[in-house]
Amino acid sequence: MIGFGLKVRPGINILCVSVTELNDFQITETEWQILEKIHKFLINFKLLSTKLGGEKYVTLPLVIVSFNLLLDKIESMVKQLDEKPNRTEVDERLILGFQAARDKMLKHYKKSNWIYCTTLILDPRHKAQTFDITLWGQQIKTESLHKFNELYKEYKSLHVQQHSVSKSPELPRNENKVCEDEEYEDVIDFEKLYACPSTSSSGSCLQGLVTDELEEYLSKPRAASSDDILEWWRTHETEYPILSKMARDFLSISATSVPAERLFSKASLVIRKHRNRLSDESPRWLLCIYSWSKELI
Repeated sequence: MIGFGLKVRPGINILCVSVTELNDFQITETEWQILEKIHKFLINFKLLSTKLGGEKYVTLPLVIVSFNLLLDKIESMVKQLDEKPNRTEVDERLILGFQAARDKMLKHYKKSNWIYCTTLILDPRHKAQTFDITLWGQQIKTESLHKFNELYKEYKSLHVQQHSVSKSPELPRNENKVCEDEEYEDVIDFEKLYACPSTSSSGSCLQGLVTDELEEYLSKPRAASSDDILEWWRTHETEYPILSKMARDFLSISATSVPAERLFSKASLVIRKHRNRLSDESPRWLLCIYSWSKELI
């Protein structure tokens, strides 16, 4: 909303001047500058919300990386205003607003949540190397790897019992793209920690832990940032049968409830009041066909 208002700024100014009833609502130059700063701050939240609400690509590994990058951005903006030689009252209010946003994020997000770290390791573009190249990653690296190792041992035990691992179904390709626009200048690059592709020294951090398949996976180069995670695991399923099963179970978890809510909205369009005699399977097939047809368009 603020971004749209900034785009039509000349029109708003003319309207407030030409219409007598709106004269008292004229936006001053200082107020426009404040709106520009707020918009610049909030645009990263918009991009992250859109990114995490996707349904055609894996979203959960993005959480821990994106949230920490966003927190770093907030801290940087607060520090920049705090070190300003001649701080104004507006700057003071902006600092308080930015700090309130940071506190709100920390209240609803725990960077030590094990499932975020598990999916990050299962993302072949990150693996465990991202822990080494970030300050927040170094703080939770040991705990995260031990938790992942425990999960791996559980899956390995099941794998031995079953003597086989079911193949993962082919899943939609990654369509994680954000349209480029001039208003997105100076925004966070949420993909800057991906490898292109690089070698990983993460195998050494598993000394004393379970090795074999897991150590081989972590010791090999990371995937390129453009690689589709699901396609990567489908291709390497026979090479990493245990880890691929973990990837199927954990990477299928959505980062937000947006995809589920979107599905419920679509279901209401399928099951209308004149179609009240559909079987249980019919809506499922209709929704699948709808999704597949969108892929072909």
